[in-house]
Amino acid sequence: MMRYRHWLAGLAVALTVLCQALPAHAVADTKLTPAPSDLNKYLPDNAAYLVRVNFQQMQKSELLKPYVGMLKEKLKSGDAQKHLEALGFDPLKDLGTLTVAGPVSKDFEQHLVILTGKFNAEKFQKAAKEAAKKGGDEVLKLTKIGNYTVWEVSPPNTRAPAPSTYFITLVDENTILVTAGKKLLQDSLAKASGKKKTQLSKEIAPLIAKTDPKESVSVLVLTDAIAKADFIPEKFAEKVKEEAEKFKFLRFGVLAKEDIKIKYIVGTKDEDTAKQIADQVDQVKFIAPLALAMVAGDPKKQKQLKPVMDAVKEVLNTLETSTKGKSVHIELTITKKLIEKIKDQAMKAKKNEEKKEDQ
Repeated sequence: MMRYRHWLAGLAVALTVLCQALPAHAVADTKLTPAPSDLNKYLPDNAAYLVRVNFQQMQKSELLKPYVGMLKEKLKSGDAQKHLEALGFDPLKDLGTLTVAGPVSKDFEQHLVILTGKFNAEKFQKAAKEAAKKGGDEVLKLTKIGNYTVWEVSPPNTRAPAPSTYFITLVDENTILVTAGKKLLQDSLAKASGKKKTQLSKEIAPLIAKTDPKESVSVLVLTDAIAKADFIPEKFAEKVKEEAEKFKFLRFGVLAKEDIKIKYIVGTKDEDTAKQIADQVDQVKFIAPLALAMVAGDPKKQKQLKPVMDAVKEVLNTLETSTKGKSVHIELTITKKLIEKIKDQAMKAKKNEEKKEDQ
């Protein structure tokens, strides 16, 4: 759909420029302000996909707590803590969700990033003004769209296909918009001020409305948009279109708590197609272990791959498939016990390799 690292790079440049403009002081110990319930009002009218990451929910996961601890330590190192304190911003407490939406296209100007959380508007805007004075228009330029201040960030040494300029706006203390398209930002800000209303397609609007806000990660895409995507090589276009016509949409969700629960929902053109896909998924439950055994080949390789085969079998044993009208629902679980087992096996394998190197 798009290369998200370019968006993150642009946003990182913006935050770095702002951070360096203010002296450090203590971050207030505040609770996250919930994202506005009308978050979807900013979405591009031609949105054909949506990706949403819920950072606050992910931090509640027992499985992810060790990694959250590592991130806390990382943020304390170097200048990171000083810069974040300058903005009164603690990403672990104050960053709520990240949403990316737009058409399935390689054109960066048609995609919108929405960050929700708790942002100190006064400090962010003050830092932007100081940074603009200090660095000049080459990196950060402040402009206006209506009553909103826009940060035009131009990361140095950008190369195609990365955008040369990002447009970033702090809509309010709970919402930041980021895009490479100035016209898209103008439309989004018109929606923020109530001058326009989002008019999503009848295909995607009800699907977005049903997106579970409690999921750690949610992904939704219309399959006909994939078939029409401008980055599909011409030699594959006909085949992609043929396959896409069987479906209406694809939805993927991950909920990380003590275990990791994964849910797929596949919307199809009719009930018969839904049943066929459900049957094919059920067959995978029995075929996959046999296929792994065949790939392993000789008994020695089978012994080496046994941990992988056991893990696959355990996950497949949790697989549940059902059909609801024209949609297929597929669910599976990666348990905490299995993850800990894989980690232990990885540690043992590493120690064995180290022993061999020492000998």
